[in-house]
Amino acid sequence: MITPESCAAIIYRDSGKAAEAARALRLTAGDLMGLGLIDGIISEPPEGAHTDVDKAAEFVKETICKGLKNFAHDRRGPDRRPLQQVPPHGQLLRGGLSKMNKTVVIGVFFVLGVLAFLIYSSMHIAKYRVEVCVAFQGRNECRTASADSQEHALRSAQSNACALICVRGY
Repeated sequence: MITPESCAAIIYRDSGKAAEAARALRLTAGDLMGLGLIDGIISEPPEGAHTDVDKAAEFVKETICKGLKNFAHDRRGPDRRPLQQVPPHGQLLRGGLSKMNKTVVIGVFFVLGVLAFLIYSSMHIAKYRVEVCVAFQGRNECRTASADSQEHALRSAQSNACALICVRGY
């Protein structure tokens, strides 16, 4: 998701065209309803939800209750078809991967790969850990770095400490 200002800055190279970008992004409740992305629109008190929290909460409650009643009474309607397509408990796994959508299988393996990489990279398996302190015009900055070689750890810590001195406006 991107804000209309950011979208305008990227697409039009002018953040002043945020209103035009917002129309193109179709962010209004009516647009989302027309696209079928939402089931309904919850009303709001005339001056905004922040002015009458109790009334806003009442509108939310009414909408949720109405939705639950419709769901309970209309299990066979066209909007509920995806729920009926979910196989009974265990049937999905008994059918094997051949019955699953290939995109889903690829997505699952991709997510597992990303998780494995994140876990591995957060284990801090580096052999060397060094701390470097840099003094410049009477100011000191210290940084710690880890790496497989002492030279790489030293270079990383030194460049981080030097960058910190530059960033802080010294």
